Amino acid sequence: MALLYNLAMSASNIHERLLALRDELNRGSLVLVRRKLLGLRLGAIPRRDLWLAASLAQRSGVPELGLRMLYPIVRDPEGIQVADARELTEYAGCLVDRGALREAASLLNSAKVGQVPKAMRFRALLLMRAWDWSAAVPLLKRYVESSSLNELENLKGRLLLAAALIHGPGDFEGAIKCLDQAESHPSASVTHNRFGILQTRAQAELLGHQHAAGVSRLRKLEAELSPGGRTFIHVRMREFLALAEFWKDGNTRLFRRQSLQAARDFEQIGHFEFARAALYRCARLTQDLPLLLKLFFGTPHEAFRRRWSAECESLVSLPDEFLWSPASSGRAPANSKWQIELRGGGTADSKHYLKSGQLLHRLLSVLSQDFFCPHAEAELFEKLYPGEYYHPATSPLKMRQAFFRLRQWLSRAGIPLEIEAIHGAFRLAATDPAVVLRVPSPRQQPGAALLASTYVRKLDRLLAAVGPERHFSAREASRILRISNRSARRTLEKGIGSALLNRSGAGPAAVYRFTKSSEQSRSR
Repeated sequence: MALLYNLAMSASNIHERLLALRDELNRGSLVLVRRKLLGLRLGAIPRRDLWLAASLAQRSGVPELGLRMLYPIVRDPEGIQVADARELTEYAGCLVDRGALREAASLLNSAKVGQVPKAMRFRALLLMRAWDWSAAVPLLKRYVESSSLNELENLKGRLLLAAALIHGPGDFEGAIKCLDQAESHPSASVTHNRFGILQTRAQAELLGHQHAAGVSRLRKLEAELSPGGRTFIHVRMREFLALAEFWKDGNTRLFRRQSLQAARDFEQIGHFEFARAALYRCARLTQDLPLLLKLFFGTPHEAFRRRWSAECESLVSLPDEFLWSPASSGRAPANSKWQIELRGGGTADSKHYLKSGQLLHRLLSVLSQDFFCPHAEAELFEKLYPGEYYHPATSPLKMRQAFFRLRQWLSRAGIPLEIEAIHGAFRLAATDPAVVLRVPSPRQQPGAALLASTYVRKLDRLLAAVGPERHFSAREASRILRISNRSARRTLEKGIGSALLNRSGAGPAAVYRFTKSSEQSRSR
């Protein structure tokens, strides 16, 4: 009895500590909350509070801690523990921050999570990260209308909605109305919230052709900020002041120099997508054709390419490939000393080759898809190992091994190209501008080779054996595939994550059935 009483008291104490940390975080004490969370013993957190602890980890900038907390529940290989909607939502939020966007999307789009308000915000963030601002608008409208939000969540949601309205459909009046509502919240007076509202409103006014009001608001913000700062709000303010000056006097050279400086400042503080946005605005307004081409070839987001095509395709014709040097700011010369053909994975002199389609070739290709933003480790893992779930302990080890092997190949080939770690993400860096990668047009690149992966071949054999209509158990799958029960469960979980299978029930009694999309994939 004494032991049970002590355990209950301990669980109650943990719950109270987590609630106190949430209050601290709402007051802006991010570093303090992060330090205290890292000091918690994970095994001491009761199941009922794991979702809250993971939420605090995600909000305080340590999403990998949240993944470690919830992975044993969300991805229980035996299927005994079943995650509830809150646990799935917080786990997906941590995946978003780590860069495992496909797995996060599969969780957030599931029927179980569906209408959870926070899941709507995470889904909107996924779309906004991929430049699909317009698609995020209806999700954020539903989010801010939810009655279960506290006033701080509502304020943050309205700030996101205003940004989506500005950069998506260009509804500047709607964005200003949304910001008016945000300003009515008590938390709007907190410094970082007030600055966020000011700079977002200035964007809406400037881009909505209320130039005088926008500039006045930016000058007000400038007067409140410390001079010469390098925070996000400082750089964003200078970026839009430069835009206002360009529209006033038309000085292209000055605007280009200021935009390039803003992009460099964004990169230094880890806001790489904002650097891309600053460069795109500059290239489009000044009709910088080489930079426009580099942005098209060096951006992996389909929504960005659609926008580029609508706004810029009449200005410049697209070549079949782009010569990219990670050490050069522009298009590389065609006669560079070291050239790597990404389609085939070999050097131009045919002396060194990567086996086409295998791990190292895929890693080099993925690292070459984005010229501006480094790749999160979990994002690379998803692209290299399609269908596998991200594991917070083992997946980083697999990526380190892949990096090590590619670095070895580059060293043996004498190519001065390196995989650089920056802000916890990875990108290609060259010590010599004569290194060139021949990047094919995104319109000619094949999609991810999901159907070629091992687990899909196993599922293909299983589909042929059981058919598309019949339910089957994991034990039956292991017998058909001649693998262990544990391996069969892993394969079936990957099929669920890729929308090839549906599962009914939980634990040993669970049964599976193929989806319509699996039959369509097989017919292709």
